[in-house]
Amino acid sequence: MDSCVIEKISNHKEDILKAEVGALLFNIGKTHAGINNWIKYFPNAKQKIRKYEYYYNKLFKDEIDEVDQVFEEFFNQKIRLPNLLEVEWIKFFDRDFDRDFNEFFFRGCENLNSGIDKGFPKEILKRLYISNAFGAFIENVEEKNFDEKRKQFLKNLYEYLKDNNDFENSDWQQVRNWILSEIKNWYTHLLSDNRFPVNDVTLYDQVYMVASLFKATLSGLYLYKEKVNEYINNPSNIKWCILGIQYDKLGLSEKALKISNIQWYRKNVKEVDRKVKQLLEEECPIGNEVYRDETGIYFVVSELLKGKKEGEFYKLRDDLKKLEEKIIEKFREVFNDEIYPAIFLSESSRGLMNLGRLVEKAPENFLKAKVLYKNNENNSNNSLKIGICQICGVRTVEKKGKLNELICDTCLKRQEERMKNWLDNRNGETIWLDELQDKNGRIALITLKFEANEWINGDLVNTFLTNDINALYNKSKDYHILFKEMCNTLKAVKDLSKKSKLYGLKAFTSKDLSKLKDEELFEYLNEIERIIEPISENTITSKFGKLEKSGEKYLIIKNNNSDLIKNLLNNNKFKNFLEIYDFKIFKELAMEVYKKSFNDFIKQIFFGNIVDTNWEIFVKSTRLKNKIDFNKEEIHWEFLDDRDIEFLSTLLLQFLLRKNPSPARLRRIWETTKNFFENLEKEKLKLLNFPKSRCQRLYWERVNIPDGEYADGDILFWAKNNTVYLISSIEKVANKDSFEIKKIDDDSHIIKKLYIEDANEEEYEPFFTILSPTPVSWQFIIPAEYVPNLIESVKDEYYRYFKWVYGKFPLHIGIVVQNYKKPLYVGLKALRRIRRDCQKWEDLKKKIAVSDFKSRQKHAGCCCCSFDENNSEKYYSLFERADAVQRGYAFYLYPSDDGKVWIDTTQNSNDKDIFWFYPNTFDFEFLDSNARRNEIYYEKGRRKISIKKNRPYDIEDWQYFSKFNEFFKDNVNSESKLQKLVTLIYSKLADWNDLYSLKIFMLSSFVNILEIKGTKKDEFAKVFGVENWESLEKMPEDKFEEKLYMFIDMFEFWYRILKV
Repeated sequence: MDSCVIEKISNHKEDILKAEVGALLFNIGKTHAGINNWIKYFPNAKQKIRKYEYYYNKLFKDEIDEVDQVFEEFFNQKIRLPNLLEVEWIKFFDRDFDRDFNEFFFRGCENLNSGIDKGFPKEILKRLYISNAFGAFIENVEEKNFDEKRKQFLKNLYEYLKDNNDFENSDWQQVRNWILSEIKNWYTHLLSDNRFPVNDVTLYDQVYMVASLFKATLSGLYLYKEKVNEYINNPSNIKWCILGIQYDKLGLSEKALKISNIQWYRKNVKEVDRKVKQLLEEECPIGNEVYRDETGIYFVVSELLKGKKEGEFYKLRDDLKKLEEKIIEKFREVFNDEIYPAIFLSESSRGLMNLGRLVEKAPENFLKAKVLYKNNENNSNNSLKIGICQICGVRTVEKKGKLNELICDTCLKRQEERMKNWLDNRNGETIWLDELQDKNGRIALITLKFEANEWINGDLVNTFLTNDINALYNKSKDYHILFKEMCNTLKAVKDLSKKSKLYGLKAFTSKDLSKLKDEELFEYLNEIERIIEPISENTITSKFGKLEKSGEKYLIIKNNNSDLIKNLLNNNKFKNFLEIYDFKIFKELAMEVYKKSFNDFIKQIFFGNIVDTNWEIFVKSTRLKNKIDFNKEEIHWEFLDDRDIEFLSTLLLQFLLRKNPSPARLRRIWETTKNFFENLEKEKLKLLNFPKSRCQRLYWERVNIPDGEYADGDILFWAKNNTVYLISSIEKVANKDSFEIKKIDDDSHIIKKLYIEDANEEEYEPFFTILSPTPVSWQFIIPAEYVPNLIESVKDEYYRYFKWVYGKFPLHIGIVVQNYKKPLYVGLKALRRIRRDCQKWEDLKKKIAVSDFKSRQKHAGCCCCSFDENNSEKYYSLFERADAVQRGYAFYLYPSDDGKVWIDTTQNSNDKDIFWFYPNTFDFEFLDSNARRNEIYYEKGRRKISIKKNRPYDIEDWQYFSKFNEFFKDNVNSESKLQKLVTLIYSKLADWNDLYSLKIFMLSSFVNILEIKGTKKDEFAKVFGVENWESLEKMPEDKFEEKLYMFIDMFEFWYRILKV
């Protein structure tokens, strides 16, 4: 049966890929500069169509004929849908391609990334520009990327097909990849909407997610056709899972003895991800990649692939075992039985929010991987085996290496491969730790990591708004007023439901009204009129006429014309009115979807946001659990009490005002964070501010010595093909004018003398990547002395990318410094610890006064301190209040009883108001011994060991570290004085419990030991974060004690670690 299922996928591979391409191109009409969305920005554009949907019928054929009439043959290729209908594949971007699959595509898939999931913003962009997911400006949208680019795309596609003879019988795997690449390069510079603040999602983000969801759904239906009719008839029943191919990428790098091992693993992590991606997207197309980080690679797939539950997650269906084996085989091909993935699916949902849980639980899932050791290297004569390889931990070893290490033949071969790679790319990153050492022989292992879990699962998107109430209502309303209106509206809904039930009717439908007698109908409609009149934009009277009784007749009278009330039941407009009632608040906030019926509106706005997510679990845990039918997606309004109505009003207002965590938006968040790290990587030399001389390598040509490694003392060289390369930092050369090189393992005689004057120079990057950028983190090695430059540069770049969310999207910088000769794996283990992976989100926050918060925002260059034409602060910079002030918006940030908080901007608050603040942080450790790594342990976000309890430091504290260095760097006797002072601080902190006496004593010691007086005392006080000595004297004792610990850490950082 397994092979039969795989055959089904293979048999329909072309259909699936055609459908995917059609979905990628379905809104190509949005690239026409003359449609209503764009015409005001490009007044010279010719408006040939008003809506993008008209493009296919009005312009498409003319544009492809302009290229070549034979071009049409490509678009006329057929696709067989799961319901056996056969259509031309290009019809997928025509809204009229098939009535059933039209609903299936647009209502089932496209609407998740458009429609209600864009929200209902009212503000139009003053100029077209693209922001990142957090509101920061990325680029302006330019007219050249519309019509001109579209026509060029069609020409390029024609040329590609022509070159590959692909017009009628296309290789759709190749065509799909070509179109996807071209669309990405093009659509990332365009928007899908001209409203603010939904300019955070590009046209590519939208079409990629629509195509991915559609592709996953079709693939599932080709395999399991029993769901075809259900999905066509009820597109909202379509659901997806996240398929996680999980393995510990960080763990692979931690196995390394040398950076060449890391390089091999890093390269092959990319290779196995590429192979798995190709398998699941092209060869057996079941979905598309939506996320990738250090825990694995993740795909959106149909829920129909979900099999048995194992713990919190699911395995693939039993009849998909062959597919699972194919995935595992990709790992065997690359890693030779060293590592296997854990393969799990998330719970089903109508989006991607369940991804967060799968990623969060990855460390536990790693332990559940199916292990299949079949390596032939271990099957030879066991009597010769002396141990297990220290690198791979899988293969056996027959003899020790030169340095007494146990390394198997496979891992040795991998190390040897590094030389060829390095020789081919000597101007890139170094592979030599000797070149990474600084003047003191130290290297710094760095991790940059976002605390991103609450963003990956979409919870903190609840702090973004689509509409600001003040702007929406021109300051005539605030949240309290709107909340009261929502409560009154839902009370009216409750009353309508109760009243309808009394008459044997259901609310929000005209069904069964004909069963009522005229008198009953008259009474019923009057009751409705009374209920809806205060909260509805239109009433029966205003829309259809006044209800009156005349003798024995019951009439409806409008403009002096009367008719029997019974005849209203034949009026379709009246029937439609009874289904929706024109409630003011919904018309004002969500007119785009408040059209069909009230029940449909609730299904979209309420159920569409919670079903199959943690929000559904939360709602079911409340008093509402027996008052909602989640299977039918119905609320039993008549049973609600006031508390229920207040709870529902809070959620509905939140869903209407916030930005929705749609698949496209969540993907945009991950792409933004990954791009941040990737751009840092591209600018790494500038980031670290390396002098040009530091990036120079010496080499000597035509030196007739054998290939291999050589040394002159602790300065190393590598010889290859009669060329000798200096592979130690050029700073080690100092004033030498020549080198006497000897074999690395035999220093008894000189092999060759090399002169500086004969050397050539080449550039290289004194930098080594441990973990390539992911949406969560980036890890690398640099010379330790450049750590201060790194902190400054990363801090500034963070502000540029994330200024609007500074305080709720924390970045952590972890720094581990060691001697370059110490075992690398020790530093790598310490680096894993200093990532601070296992800390809870709530442990990272601290209270902050608005005055301090504003000061930090000013430093970051955001909010009121920088020009912003759309006032992005109101939409992006809402933070959680930590006081009792009820101002701003009352939202549930998290699906839990204690998740309801007030969020607001600092500019809308008083200076003494208190917010929760999630700071950017930095931590550091010097591995002067292997055991020191065990001191890197966190409890509630802070270091456990008492002397280091201040760590990690808020990034804002870096300014005081810098001032410490500035104050002492030019004093020739500073180190000895500081050593004496720090020793004194250590002893007094350990011995004295009287903080007041400690403070008086230490102030005196500062003056006496450091010999400071006059204005110098004020300068010194700035190191402690105050303006002058008097403020230092007045500092509270507990705060002063905290600053003493920071003083010790400053000394540790500058004088023990960096040895300035």
